[in-house]
Amino acid sequence: LVFVLLLAMGTTLLYRLQVEKLRQERGRIAQMAAERAQVLQRSVEGMLADNRALAALVHQGHGEIVNFEAAASQLLDGGSRVLALSLSPGGVVRHVMPLAGNENLIGFDQLNDPGQRREAVFARDTRRLTLAGPLQLAQGGAGVVSRLPIFLPGDDGAPRFWGFSNVAIRLQDLLAAAELGELRARDVDYRLWRVLPDSGEHQIISASHPAPLSEPLRRSLEVPNGAWNLDLAPVGGWGRDPVVPSAAAAMVLASLLLAYLAQLLVEQGRYKAGLEALMRERTAEMLATQNQLRSTVEAIRDPIFEIDLHGNYHSCYAPSDSLLPIPAEDFAGRTVFEVLPAQAAEVTMEALRSAQIDGFSQGEQYTLELVQGTRWYELSVARKQVDGAAVPRFVVMARDITGRKSAKSAIRRLAFYDPLTDLP
Repeated sequence: LVFVLLLAMGTTLLYRLQVEKLRQERGRIAQMAAERAQVLQRSVEGMLADNRALAALVHQGHGEIVNFEAAASQLLDGGSRVLALSLSPGGVVRHVMPLAGNENLIGFDQLNDPGQRREAVFARDTRRLTLAGPLQLAQGGAGVVSRLPIFLPGDDGAPRFWGFSNVAIRLQDLLAAAELGELRARDVDYRLWRVLPDSGEHQIISASHPAPLSEPLRRSLEVPNGAWNLDLAPVGGWGRDPVVPSAAAAMVLASLLLAYLAQLLVEQGRYKAGLEALMRERTAEMLATQNQLRSTVEAIRDPIFEIDLHGNYHSCYAPSDSLLPIPAEDFAGRTVFEVLPAQAAEVTMEALRSAQIDGFSQGEQYTLELVQGTRWYELSVARKQVDGAAVPRFVVMARDITGRKSAKSAIRRLAFYDPLTDLP
């Protein structure tokens, strides 16, 4: 149960941490997408502004191209990454800046080129500024072309198609400004795509990976003929943190260890309770034994001593009315030679030595001169079971036989008297 509870708590904590981490990751990637979309948007808007400036040059000359090189040079000096600015009367490029590197663009027929015809015709027919690409540039390589159809009044006053103003940029230069190529190094995949205006098909402008992204965050760029969409997602998908399996394993291991520790604590508590119960039981048994011994001593009415082979007293059990040379509680720690007269002490030691040999001794007697008078005692000695290395101990009972001795003396005395004359 403890393991299940700990595992549930750990799982909940890990889930919340992952949710919070996912929230932070989504916020981070959303910020990256917004920043790069803004850069792309500004780059596209710069191209469109150049288109309108070239168209204004045509309108000012009423179809005649005047000072194209000077005007285009000013636009190029803005520090943009534009590859070429061009004008194509009737759809055929006649003017281009810079000319160096773009010579093969002169004479390029946009309305009849297989790669650009479709979107060029679409721009002319819809009279809308369009952003075409990626497409194969006439200069070579993939690029993007913003194309503005120019209409001038005809002789009858009706708008007449004059041609296009064109701004071309290499795709890699456009993407470099937004640093899309650096996203992979930050464990983020991207896909920049658009919907073709005439067919509705999806066209991939640029992508870090050919496979579709899983649940990407999307930012859209407004362009004249639709929108460009920038999708960003973590490499490998959302929530695929390589640390999670290790954290989960550590959580399970920690839950197991804590559950085992809890089990040890419970078992220790039970063991302690068992010891306390056993101690109470043993204490009760000891008290019962002591009570039984006390009752036995009271019933025997004779003092009982525990003495070792060297004559040292270890304990004394005696009825309260026993006649002893010293109080019963003072025997422990003394020797028989300190408590008894020399003759009585020697008799006691002889009885101990006899019991050491035979295991039991009985019948040894001695007298004590007490305040109450002379008292006779008969010893009964039994050897106790002790460890082999310990000094042998003995249980010694000193029975007061003064009454018996007095009775025998009286009998012997009466034996010497004539019962008729009451004379010896």
